[in-house]
Amino acid sequence: MEHPDFSQLCGKTILLTKKDYTKATGRKPGKFEELNLHFGAVKTQARDIIKGMKDFTFDGFEANYFTAPTDKDDIFSILDARGKEMRAAGRISTAITFECGLKSLKEFTGKEKFPFERVTVKFLKDYEKWMLTREK
Repeated sequence: MEHPDFSQLCGKTILLTKKDYTKATGRKPGKFEELNLHFGAVKTQARDIIKGMKDFTFDGFEANYFTAPTDKDDIFSILDARGKEMRAAGRISTAITFECGLKSLKEFTGKEKFPFERVTVKFLKDYEKWMLTREK
């Protein structure tokens, strides 16, 4: 028997009968193994978001859970996403730190994207020197 491929369902509505859902979320999911793993990953992501929230609110959870995926190689995307996560979690001063750091790095580089691999010791020293010469 061929097993269904559920990998294309990520981010889409998944319709199951009650019997299939019970099987997919049970200890022996059989042909629903991939779907079981997907559900487990969703639960883990939700738990991690809740743990990271100072005070739980549904709005804050939703803002964190449904944020657009970030470009994992782009430092600006990561800083932006973390700033939004912190703000949604009520950690405003930490969010402001991320937002100001992002703004400063964008101003220094003059770019909208900046890959992690370009962050070198020389880059950091040049950035530090630039920051020290600013009158802010």
